[in-house]
Amino acid sequence: MRNLPENNLSIPILIKFDTGSSGSGFNVVTKDHLYLVTARHVLSDNSGKLLGKSIELVAYSDDLNDITPTIINLDCEKLTATNNVILHPEKDVAVIRIGNTDGDNSFELVEGVELVSASKTGIVWTNSNKLLSYDKVLTSNSVYIFGYPSSIGMQNSPQFDYNRPLIRKGIVASKYEKANTIILDCPVYYGNSGGAVIQEEILENGDRKFNIIGVVSQFVPYVENWINNRNSLVNTTILNSGYSVAVSIDTVLELIT
Repeated sequence: MRNLPENNLSIPILIKFDTGSSGSGFNVVTKDHLYLVTARHVLSDNSGKLLGKSIELVAYSDDLNDITPTIINLDCEKLTATNNVILHPEKDVAVIRIGNTDGDNSFELVEGVELVSASKTGIVWTNSNKLLSYDKVLTSNSVYIFGYPSSIGMQNSPQFDYNRPLIRKGIVASKYEKANTIILDCPVYYGNSGGAVIQEEILENGDRKFNIIGVVSQFVPYVENWINNRNSLVNTTILNSGYSVAVSIDTVLELIT
């Protein structure tokens, strides 16, 4: 039996700006709308300006034998003008409203969103009832993170397909109540930002539940200072500690409900 249900494996979305920057995301549907969810810094700079004029979204089917991606183009200027780009004012999360739904699992894409190609099952999404609030996050439980860590490996001599997501497994190491964030014992890299964090919960009867608890935001650095007293020089090295920070899914719910 596969550790994760196959429909979970199709959650990650590759976000590619026309300017070359990239990140990860996932789709969430409510009773009225279809949203792309990601980290705020994947979409915009500190001033709130989007990082490009257009975005290409690439996702794959929940039928693992279907190698045809679903590709969607987003016109950032049109989506911004129609107030469909929503950046959280304080937290590192953002959503783009890309479609409207009639409640029957069918979508009408909004202006500025173009479906270029589709896999057999079309657009993959997670229902908002699969988003788990911060108070239900369980320290020590297993988590899976999905994303497109474009900064690892050597792209001129690739060891994996950069257009396919990579999965990592870790645990909830802690909850940082002051910031309402989740600390994961799981390393992340440039490109992972915006990806979903899925918590596994084993029920008393042995069944397993999988719910999205957060959005990958940043790695926790290990900072090392080398001091040359003779010349009064300090060399600072910042390394990846292997821990990472996810923004609680509660902040996403603030934007979509």
